[in-house]
Amino acid sequence: MKTKLLLLFITISVAATAQTYHPTLRDSVEWKINYTGAFGAGSFTVHTAGDTVVSGVTYKKVKESSHTTLYREDTIGRKIYIRRTAAQTDLLYDYSLNLNDSIAINLFDPIISMTWHLQEFKVDSVSQTPILSGTRKFMRLHATQSPSNVLYWLESVGNLYVLGPLDYVNTCPVDCGYDSLVCQQQNGIQTFQLSPGIACPGTVTTGIADITHGYAGLSIYPNPAHDVLHITSYHDIGDIMISDMIGRIVLSGTYHDTQAELDIHQLPMGMYIARVNGTSYRFTKE
Repeated sequence: MKTKLLLLFITISVAATAQTYHPTLRDSVEWKINYTGAFGAGSFTVHTAGDTVVSGVTYKKVKESSHTTLYREDTIGRKIYIRRTAAQTDLLYDYSLNLNDSIAINLFDPIISMTWHLQEFKVDSVSQTPILSGTRKFMRLHATQSPSNVLYWLESVGNLYVLGPLDYVNTCPVDCGYDSLVCQQQNGIQTFQLSPGIACPGTVTTGIADITHGYAGLSIYPNPAHDVLHITSYHDIGDIMISDMIGRIVLSGTYHDTQAELDIHQLPMGMYIARVNGTSYRFTKE
């Protein structure tokens, strides 16, 4: 009986963990978007700017320069809506979707018809993807009528290839432009990075300083490191996890000692995050 109860508890715990939802419309969040295309290239940022109440409904304000758009997130249903006009509110995201599920999204064609129309997208891939701020649900959707029209939804971040981090409005051909969401930050701490070497303006990656000393006399050296990363502490080191700047775990282990030597010679050159018992440090592999 005890074994059955333990298995039931583990099953319930795993299910509860899997069902955790990470909201996108948080306070003090900023997205950076790069764009290229026939009309030039550059980048812009958008950010959340507090709440507002319209007709008894609370919306999150998202600003790009002087333009403000209102969004509403249903954290129970795992959906995000956009208020386009007083008479039109559209569904933008549904993170409750699973493989082979479909969703109708209202798109605006800014090039040809200049009208709104519903387009069906189908989920063709679902995974749990590690990023700087943790593991998130990642979905790939394609338009059933135009399979080359693809969405990449990352929970708590948005659409990775898009005209803006939240809204998807473009149905024009590829040569009309290519936009990508390159990073996200919250309160100056970077929470998502599309690829190494890209940082949101004015941030430190995950808020981690380039230091070698931390809690309880913890030391991590050398920095930069080549073949071996040394970790020493006044107490048992415990859990160590090394991840790259996209958040992928590349090395991990538990050390019941006050010192550890990590063989990192096979890691590609670049910047990494060492997490030791929940405290994070940044180092460079050369």
